[in-house]
Amino acid sequence: MSNKKVTVEKFDGSKQESVIDFGSVKVPTSWDEVTLQTMCDYMRRSKEKEDLLESDRREVRKWNKEHPEEKKDMPDENDSKYTLTDKDLLEVFTDFDISKYDILPVELYNSIMGNFSFVLKQMEYKPSKELEWNGQKFIINDMEGLCVKEYEDAENVMKGDQFDYPSLLAILCRLRNGRKTDNATGLSWYVNEPYDTEFANKVFDARRHMFANMPVTKAMPMIAFFLMKSLELQIPSQKYMQTTARRLDELVTNILDSAGPMAYLKPSTMLPMIRLRKLRKSVRKTFLTS
Repeated sequence: MSNKKVTVEKFDGSKQESVIDFGSVKVPTSWDEVTLQTMCDYMRRSKEKEDLLESDRREVRKWNKEHPEEKKDMPDENDSKYTLTDKDLLEVFTDFDISKYDILPVELYNSIMGNFSFVLKQMEYKPSKELEWNGQKFIINDMEGLCVKEYEDAENVMKGDQFDYPSLLAILCRLRNGRKTDNATGLSWYVNEPYDTEFANKVFDARRHMFANMPVTKAMPMIAFFLMKSLELQIPSQKYMQTTARRLDELVTNILDSAGPMAYLKPSTMLPMIRLRKLRKSVRKTFLTS
């Protein structure tokens, strides 16, 4: 281990000296200093811990059901396994060598961790479909204006990784190329770059990199706009499914009531009746419970 003095630089310009070589660590002090990619990594890690907690809870419930005489306690949601720790913050938000975490001097530790209070603060932004960056204007293609390739690629991104927002924006955010005017009528309209195979092959990676390294506070209004539009489209779809489920439930109920209890005693109708009851139970559980 080196005894050479090094400095840990913070975004506010102050410096903390240490006789242990921990390298140079830049620590954000606000959401404005956090990139979109870092935010995605933070959200992904948080979701992983939530999923682990739910998985362990299911295992305990299963065990307790199978072994009522040896019941286990439910996992403690405050356990470090299930919550974001200081070590997680260092790994996600800085380039600190986490293998040196245990030997980090308390004074230096406090100096670094004191900057992370911003994580507890809510980011303030309004959903927006437009973004200006480096003198260029981008506009998000909302769901009504998507072409087939945009829709399919965006769907594939969300299925693969629900927090891969840089890729999502690279697909849905089109660079505004200016206005086009029809000489005959004098009418003009905005023209946006197309999202096609050529864009996907030649431009996508660079555009994704641009969004990934953008301050999260700059990108979040567009992400919020996309999520809001997606939710608006899901609500009518859910209502349609619930309406269909209610009609199916009524139909099955009428069949069961019409057949009467004697249908369960006949070999030829007993199995179909049991299947209908299971179908009704499944429909009610999946679509008609609040």
